[in-house]
Order: sequence, then structure tokens, then C-alpha cells
Amino acid sequence: MGFDTFTSKELMNITEYTPSGSWPTDKVLVNETVKAMDATENQSDFLYTITVGSHGDYPTEKIIENPEITVTGAADEASNNQWEYVNMIHNTDNFIANLIDAVNRRGEDTIIVMFGDHLPTMGLEDSDMKSGDIFKTKYATWNNFGLPKQDADLTAYQLLAHITGQMGIHEGTMFLTHRQQADSSTYQNGLDNLQYDLLYGERYAYNGEDLYPATDLIMDVEDVNVTSVRKNVLNNTLAVYGSNFTKNAKIFVNGEKVPTTYLTSGILTTSLDNVSDGDVISVSITGSQGIILRASNDEVVYEDPDVITTETEEPTEVNETESSETENSETANSETTNT
Repeated sequence: MGFDTFTSKELMNITEYTPSGSWPTDKVLVNETVKAMDATENQSDFLYTITVGSHGDYPTEKIIENPEITVTGAADEASNNQWEYVNMIHNTDNFIANLIDAVNRRGEDTIIVMFGDHLPTMGLEDSDMKSGDIFKTKYATWNNFGLPKQDADLTAYQLLAHITGQMGIHEGTMFLTHRQQADSSTYQNGLDNLQYDLLYGERYAYNGEDLYPATDLIMDVEDVNVTSVRKNVLNNTLAVYGSNFTKNAKIFVNGEKVPTTYLTSGILTTSLDNVSDGDVISVSITGSQGIILRASNDEVVYEDPDVITTETEEPTEVNETESSETENSETANSETTNT
């Protein structure tokens, strides 16, 4: 089991951040998760959604003006402020409720498995934990097709096999190993050896064959499209129109990135100083290091309406009435579309 697509934050239209400004809130993940599920028709999906809304740093000064939950009783006021972290967890609870509602409305049999992969970085020790171990975490499941609840003490690497086993899915070398060997004295050592064999070894488990070669990972599930460009002489900009632009979308002119202003998911602009008649305009979503994550499927050739082409044939006579009509039709905005 692997992944065909990956949607990073650069490919999302993030509009809201945590009070510290360090991380996006998790609201954006509801639509992004549903979007990924809707992208594959008539097939089952396996998604892994990572929330970040409860991540730190956790400032000792007060940054939440009107918290829904007020914290008292810590060692000092600075600690009380840090533990307003519980408001972040409260927001995560709201996100889970919204995600469940959105997924349920799709009308497809779905199971959601939720767990935390680490505690907040606030010096917690084993003695602070009800479980007595900072490396233990609860997991919870929700489903909309009547699957009975089954509690189990598991390691993180057993969780997926356990959940799919509940649904009658037992295929896969690793899944079968968990199911058939979990009670064996050689289980852990055999699991380590099998994992190494499949990832880095000679694949003895598959008689030396690579039965599951890695595929090229595709960034996001929606195409970036460019439909038209429009010159605006009043503010000296070229507007690029299309769809699925994000704040990390950049205009490219003849394959070279130019300074870009994001307006909406359908409009980007750049200075007219960056383009000339005949230039090829495209859009790409880029990462923090300038790496192209997803490029537009189409491009537009910019035709500057103010450029007069030299006629090689004898000019056609234009009477005064026709000439006047042509002049009156010129406007401050001129558009080139993708054909």
C-alpha cells in the first residue's frame, strides 16, 4: 500500500493561522480531504491527513485574547499561558467533527482512524501521564457502516493491519505477517528482516522480483489551468486568469519565473515590464525552495494589442468610417485567450 498523490501546504489555499502565526489551522484540511476522496471515481481510497493546528511553540505570554477555555492552577502565569494549548486541542476536536460530517455527507462507506503522534513540547514526563508512558497514545475510530468497536493495545505499525483486518482486508505481505505471526516468538525479528528485504534487500520474499515498483508521486489531485491573459495599461499589469491557483502560484514567461501577485484562486498578476508580445505565459505552483510542484496543463501566447505588425503585402484601403469605428473600439483592457 502506497500513495499516488501528495497535497502539501503550498497546494492549499490557506487563509487562517494559529494565534502564534506559526501553523495553519486545520480547517483547510476538511475540504482538502474530501477533494482527494472525490478525485477517484468508483474506487476505494486510502488517505493520510496530517493536522498541525496544535503544534507549538507555546508562548509564555498571553496570545489568545478571549480563549474559550481558561487555564489556571499551573506553577505560574507563564505556565498557565502555555497550557492554553488546550484551546488548540479544542479546535482539533471541532475539526474532527467537521471532517466526520463532511465525509458522512458523501454517502460512501468510510472509516476514520485518529491518533496523536507526539505530545506537546512542554517537558512532560512519564509520571505526568495516566498511562505512565509518554510514548503511549490513544487512538479512536469512527465509521458509517456499522463496524463494531474493538479496543486493542497495539504498536503504531500494527494499527493499519488491525483496522483493515476488521474490514476483512487481509491481503499484503506485511498485513499477513501481522495477522499470522503476532503471537510468535520470532515475530519481531522476522518483521524486521522482512521489512529490510522488501525495502532494501534482494526481495527474497518475492523470489527476487520487484512486484510493487514505486510510481511517480503526483502533487495534488487537481489540474492548474490557464485560460486567458489581459493587459491593463492603467496599472501596468498583466492579469493571468485560470483555476486552482494558490498563494504559491507563480507566473512563468517563456519558462522563466517572474514576480507574481496572488489575487484569487483564479487571478494572478505581474508587471507589464515582464512580458512582451509573443511571450508564452504559464503558471506553476512552487515550493519554498522554488521547486515546481505542479505546472499548468496549458499556456497562453500573449498578443500585445498595442504592437503594430509590419505588413509585407500592399495595405488594404480603409475608408474613414471604418477607421473611426476601429479607433473607438480600443479600450484600456485587452485580452488574449487560450484556444
